[in-house]
Amino acid sequence: MYPVNLNLENKKAVIIGGGKIANRKFQKLKEEPCHITVVSPEFKYEFEREGKALSLIKDVYRKKYIENADLIFLATEDARVNDQACRDAGDNQWVNHTGDKARSDFHNMKSVSYGDINIHVSSEGRDIEKVKYIATQLKKCLKNMEEETNE
Repeated sequence: MYPVNLNLENKKAVIIGGGKIANRKFQKLKEEPCHITVVSPEFKYEFEREGKALSLIKDVYRKKYIENADLIFLATEDARVNDQACRDAGDNQWVNHTGDKARSDFHNMKSVSYGDINIHVSSEGRDIEKVKYIATQLKKCLKNMEEETNE
């Protein structure tokens, strides 16, 4: 994987799914200057975003919902739906298939901020628990550094 930060200004992101994983993807994405569409027959979480473009579509997945997307996050609990959406995506669209890392064009990274510095941790989709642990340790280390600097 090639590490990169994306400028999502004026881009279109679609999240297929309304559960825990979809919500986790949304929470990171909602601060970006892009239009977000979330498609699900049921929303288990509140998807809210103040002052920025957000569309909630209460429906089953249909190809038309991803046709104009730049980024597509497949996060349903139904592998068949995720797989179909992956097949429907075009060559110019970036897909994050949360149930099958081998079919993903990209993976999200855990970010730890320290002032204007961002540190990103990734297992390329293999071990989210290890990534969370390392991010927590980094936060502790950075907090200790900050306390030492302020003494």
